[in-house]
Amino acid sequence: MSSTLPITAVDCEKQVRCYRLLRTILDLLIPCCACKPYVFSESTSHSTKPYVFNQLTSPSRSHVFNEVSANKCYPERCRSGLSSVTGTIFGFRGGKVSLCIQPDCKIIAPILLVELGIPTSLLAKEMEGGVVRIAFESQEREPLSSILEGNLWKVCCNGRRVGFGVKRRMNEGDKGVLRLMRSVCVGAGLIEREGEELMYLRGSFRRVRGSGGDSESFHLVNPDGAAGQELSFFFIRSS
Repeated sequence: MSSTLPITAVDCEKQVRCYRLLRTILDLLIPCCACKPYVFSESTSHSTKPYVFNQLTSPSRSHVFNEVSANKCYPERCRSGLSSVTGTIFGFRGGKVSLCIQPDCKIIAPILLVELGIPTSLLAKEMEGGVVRIAFESQEREPLSSILEGNLWKVCCNGRRVGFGVKRRMNEGDKGVLRLMRSVCVGAGLIEREGEELMYLRGSFRRVRGSGGDSESFHLVNPDGAAGQELSFFFIRSS
């Protein structure tokens, strides 16, 4: 007799929600003739609307964004906790991706800011598979009290080398972008900045610390509040 547990309706609903979230990201990363984005510019940063959204003209895609990523700021998801942080992936079209980890969506000062050697087009391609796991292998020779104190990492995306990740200091441009997104705790969208479109994905991530500071990982929290494995970042020491 097989001991395999049956797939419940709840399990299916979780998978559907996660898939929709990843499809939303793909809509942003891959230009589409059927999409007409609503962009949030710096000139409208004092708008009465506390959040931004992408308005898609394609009926088959519009419900995906509106249902999963309305970009509203839910207080219970913004609170800083021992194992929950805010993670933001952002970058200009045609450029490379940066990862910012913050205590919560209201605090500008980051725990970590890393520029990845991953073009947005490559990240979009990986997301087509539904699961994205990015590993950062520390290249520091001296022992560190925390893996996040490193400055240089080899980066692998779904098991393939994609270059290096470099820690950098937050500049005024980064601060401006994060200030615009202060009211966004969960969502994805476009920000018009300096005549270009900057794409972002923001969500709550479950933070898991390894023993002795040798590893840390961050896992995107699903819309129902459970930690999943659909989008994860792993920081490990070089063997």
